[in-house]
Amino acid sequence: MKPRNPLLRPALAAVSALALLAVSGLRADDTITVNWTSTTATAKNIVGLNGWSAHESGIASNSSYKSSLGAIYPSLFRIHAAEMMNPSTHPKSWLNADGLTWNANKIKSIIGNVSPHVNEIMINIPRWPAAMAPTNAKLPAAKWGEFAAFCASLVDIARVQTGNTKVVYFEVLNEVDGFYNGSADMTELMNLVNQCRTAMRAKSTAIKIVPAAWTQPYDSDFATFITKFNKDIHAAAAYHNYSTSGTTTDLNTLYNNSEYIGTKANDIRNKLNALSNGSAIKLFIDETNTYAVWSDDSQSYMRSNEGAVTVALTWRGCMNSLVGGKISTDNLTIWNDADNIYGAMNAANGYALRHTGRMLKELRERFSAGYVRSTSSSTSSLRPIAVTNGTQRSLMIINRDTANARTVDFTFQNGAPANGATCTLIRLDDNGINTTTFAWNGNPQNIVLQKNSVNFLYCQ
Repeated sequence: MKPRNPLLRPALAAVSALALLAVSGLRADDTITVNWTSTTATAKNIVGLNGWSAHESGIASNSSYKSSLGAIYPSLFRIHAAEMMNPSTHPKSWLNADGLTWNANKIKSIIGNVSPHVNEIMINIPRWPAAMAPTNAKLPAAKWGEFAAFCASLVDIARVQTGNTKVVYFEVLNEVDGFYNGSADMTELMNLVNQCRTAMRAKSTAIKIVPAAWTQPYDSDFATFITKFNKDIHAAAAYHNYSTSGTTTDLNTLYNNSEYIGTKANDIRNKLNALSNGSAIKLFIDETNTYAVWSDDSQSYMRSNEGAVTVALTWRGCMNSLVGGKISTDNLTIWNDADNIYGAMNAANGYALRHTGRMLKELRERFSAGYVRSTSSSTSSLRPIAVTNGTQRSLMIINRDTANARTVDFTFQNGAPANGATCTLIRLDDNGINTTTFAWNGNPQNIVLQKNSVNFLYCQ
């Protein structure tokens, strides 16, 4: 298997929102500057989520799970689990006992339960069934027709029989680049996807096809695969990009790598734009989080505030990475919904939102429409991003300092809060998830932001 990401480069007690307290590691005042009328980009809703746990009908139907899913309300809900193709006795299998046909009742039940709580759905078909052909090697050409009919049957169940218009995308294959290698294989792989597309679209012309999600975007084969795309038949190019494919626990390295993910998206966007009308092909980073391999998260970062910082830095980097003045990324789909390693929800605590889940909720609600505004910071430890949507002004500040809390004052240009305005500060940090309100009284505010934290400031 090819490495996911060769980019492995080095790259407190609760405090009042108004008081500057003597806490260990506290740094002197920093300044965040926001110009509320200077536009850097048109904001875009790129907040997506992978539904791995949702492959189980008992989880998808759980009222607490659905409530938290609805709180995030992902722009794209990618239903994906490699276990989809496991024997029917596996709780995440979508197959019947014969191993060659779909469990229609289970599939329709899951879609019916999750669809009210998401914007659009993409169903990934990770492989062909093992009963059809070995799943760790290329699919023999003699089996292409059978696999295409198998994929078309899923379209019939998930879109036609349900009549659910939120089922929009079908992603044909996942991380098969471990055994499709070289230029000739890229042509063969796209021909396979296109044969499946023809059969699937014969069931419903309303669906859109995403070819073969790639393990990571640094693979030269992916660049070759992109040249096979056609904007008339392929809706998006999809790949996965985690902060690391290794085991490092150094937060600065993880944070640096997270910020680079958006930069790499620009490279892929330029490759797509080089095709005839390629700008019409969307770009999906349809898996991202801190660690590509679950067992490498030895410090449980992804269940805490450090993991929220890596995802926040990735999202911010994507929102600030532009080609032709437009945000390159069309969807950033976080891995995943509710497992016990990556999950944005905590299944052991009634599917309550973890740090990352709460952050996704805020990003979708407050930062996904309107305009991205100009920001700057007096220190590289603080990473701000500001969005206006009508009269609503929203500011996120990431403190990526791994050792120190920072105290922050603000310079608001063309839109400072009025004295006495009610402000809400949401902190995602070592102390958990906490919300405070206070009356704005001008600077200095001396707001304390803990190390390794994501913070949201909204003033009415």
